[in-house]
Amino acid sequence: MTFSPLPHRLFRSTALAVVLTLSAAGCASAGAEGEAPAPRTAATKSGEGRVLDLRAWGLGKVREAAPLTPGPAAAGKYLAARQAQRESDTRAAADYFEQALKGDPDNPTLLRRAFFYMIAEGRVEDAVPLARRTLELEPDSGVAPLVLAVSAMADGRARAAEETIARTDPRGLNSFMAPLVRAWTLAAQDRPADALAALEPLAQQPQFLDLHALHAALIADLGGLEAEAATHYEALLDDAPDLSLRAMQAGISWLRRTGQEDRATNLIDAYNAQMASSGLLNAAVEDMRAGAAAEPIVGTAREGMAEAFYGAASTLTQGNALDTGLVFARLAEHLDPDLDLSDLLIGDVLTRMDRLEEANRAYALVEPGEIGWYTARLRMADNRERMGDLDGAEALLEQVAKTHPDRAEPLVVLGDILRRNERWDRATEAYDRALERAGEIGPEHWAWLYSRGITHERAGRWEQAEDDFLKALELEPGQPFVLNYLGYSWIDRGENLERGREMIEEAVAQRPRDGYIVDSLGWVYYLLGNYTDAVRHLERAVELSPNDPTINDHLGDAYWRVGRRNEARFQWRRALDMGPTEPGQAEELERKIAEGMEPRDPADVPGQ
Repeated sequence: MTFSPLPHRLFRSTALAVVLTLSAAGCASAGAEGEAPAPRTAATKSGEGRVLDLRAWGLGKVREAAPLTPGPAAAGKYLAARQAQRESDTRAAADYFEQALKGDPDNPTLLRRAFFYMIAEGRVEDAVPLARRTLELEPDSGVAPLVLAVSAMADGRARAAEETIARTDPRGLNSFMAPLVRAWTLAAQDRPADALAALEPLAQQPQFLDLHALHAALIADLGGLEAEAATHYEALLDDAPDLSLRAMQAGISWLRRTGQEDRATNLIDAYNAQMASSGLLNAAVEDMRAGAAAEPIVGTAREGMAEAFYGAASTLTQGNALDTGLVFARLAEHLDPDLDLSDLLIGDVLTRMDRLEEANRAYALVEPGEIGWYTARLRMADNRERMGDLDGAEALLEQVAKTHPDRAEPLVVLGDILRRNERWDRATEAYDRALERAGEIGPEHWAWLYSRGITHERAGRWEQAEDDFLKALELEPGQPFVLNYLGYSWIDRGENLERGREMIEEAVAQRPRDGYIVDSLGWVYYLLGNYTDAVRHLERAVELSPNDPTINDHLGDAYWRVGRRNEARFQWRRALDMGPTEPGQAEELERKIAEGMEPRDPADVPGQ
């Protein structure tokens, strides 16, 4: 199963996503193509050292300090670090930037990037001296003051954190982070009224209204300002159920603590109906239904600041600013090691970076009893499969299924993993168990039936497969993947030819840019002997999915049938070069390249 990022929608405006993405680019990519900034250091101004012009690589300039005169070692480490940065290898980027910094310790570009990627790797305290030096050299630095404020807050030095963040230029990313962080530093000093005043800049911008309402409510609640808390919670709940998970949890908690149990129950029902189902949301909804959400989601100002960084990290990762999202998630974790959602988010980011073992170590930090535990284990299993540990993935999913006997999702994930690995019978059994747990089958279960139908079909159980596909279409009429699979199977079997073609055409109409579905339509025309239309659709399929060996193979066959022999062999060679994995496909491609194709027996054309 493929998982999407956490459904965290704290910031509702698209404008905020743009601000975050642009700010992230500024944090992680300063000095990229076109910038070529001259480092602003005393050594550069006085003429000491040699400036290495790396703009030919799109990297700007780096000063080579005097100790490096035997060779451009700093430049080499810098180049390696930039390459690691482009590949989202934050661990290597941190190491290389740190090594480059040893040869040029006052270069602000190296300082900025070294501390940034150290934090991405969880080395927050190692990064603090570099962030402090960066701020000395670049007073308008965006992330450095946030890092220093987090470090001071974690050490219990709220006044120092406030003084640092108060001097921050409130532009870009800090247009909302600086007011948030400063407010929580004031809350930590038992100054809730001042903290609420510090949040006011957010209330003046429509895209930050929910953000303001949430943190103002939490600060007033923590500071004992009951009337102010009620005002801000009500403003927050005006947008329910279209709220983030954390905002909803905060609102439900307040309703229950103020005796509004019926209203809390109604909001939980509305939220459950509104939001897409997922393991995390289901666990959170169950938690709220059980009344466990009767405590505030933050108990200290430090935890409140962690929520601010976690919320920003969630939005950043949804906008694909993975490096900066990871940095903010690490800062949230540093402030509140018990915030299991930050561990889950870190695992998600590392998974998207293809750092699967490290991702699983992050997921493992989510403890039993936390709402993220269930989801973390499912994602760990998915990663184990990707690492080739099929037995480990299966064992973990069976464990989760045993500890949650009322939930079907672990068995669906198990079925998906076994299906991807062509364990057809065991996959079918897993889907059977999942559907038994589901009880009454509804529209939300069409995908389970579709997946089980595939395992039946691949195992040679066509009647059971056909029943599952038809039932899936009954639950989800017009579903393009089911239409494609069933229509193609019928034509391949010489059954329901006209209806099968119509189903695939309907699937293509819904998903005209899906190369695999377009390929199905082209191949159906091929099977029906309409080679001219087959070529037209298969050429389009190759345009959409140029690196798929089977689609290229199909186009080669169609070219051969219309007399385009040289082009046919070219497509077959392309398909062979792509390393086809279907049993016998490579050998058959080699044979066709050498010998071509025999005339097709009319008996092999359905309907002839």
